[in-house]
Amino acid sequence: MLTVSNLYKAYGINSVLNSISFNLNDEERVGLVGINGIGKSTLLKILAGIESADSGKVSFVSSVSVGYLPQSLPVFPNQTVDDLLMDSLMELKLLENRMRQLEAEMAAAVSSNLDSLLDEYAAVSTGFIQLDGYNIEHQIDIVLAGLGLNDINRSQQVVTLSGG
Repeated sequence: MLTVSNLYKAYGINSVLNSISFNLNDEERVGLVGINGIGKSTLLKILAGIESADSGKVSFVSSVSVGYLPQSLPVFPNQTVDDLLMDSLMELKLLENRMRQLEAEMAAAVSSNLDSLLDEYAAVSTGFIQLDGYNIEHQIDIVLAGLGLNDINRSQQVVTLSGG
């Protein structure tokens, strides 16, 4: 699922990552532990594509998507819990929006244009299904329950929540 080969990253003269290599396979789970300043966050930012390595290679299988949650809580002005959840599902929302656009185009299409629209719709809807788009509300409920947040008011502004 993930291969990291000879990753190197420095900030000025300070080498943070030096010749890091590992593989992470499907169904494996890992923890990243170390003292402050050793490069844990840097490695995760490189894996998420937020920062680039000075050298080395990171590769994922095509079906993998990566998210990154920073250590410090960002500011969410006027955002509700539901807004934040929906922002995290942007790829899924883009696919759903494109499906709706294609449906409207197919309804008005002439037969010569319909085949290409059907092909694109098949590809877009397959991606939506692979991301479990039809069950997203249920999945959100499962995640919130797992975090002990199933009773949270999703219309509540994020800034009003306790940091604990």
